[in-house]
Amino acid sequence: MTLLNAYPTGTRIAIADRTFKKVTPGSFWREDLGEAADRVTDLPAVTLAGIEMGMKTKHIVLSLTTS
Repeated sequence: MTLLNAYPTGTRIAIADRTFKKVTPGSFWREDLGEAADRVTDLPAVTLAGIEMGMKTKHIVLSLTTS
């Protein structure tokens, strides 16, 4: 399994019922909530790893950007 900060920008993942998209070349992800007003600030990969641990699950890649 790839570390969250190693995925290319644009990659989408799911953790349980939540989806996230990688938004920078570093380690930041944005939760996809559909409504722009509902979006939270960008979350670092370490926060997503904490969500995985809290939900006792691992992320699933929904789409992988290769460019």
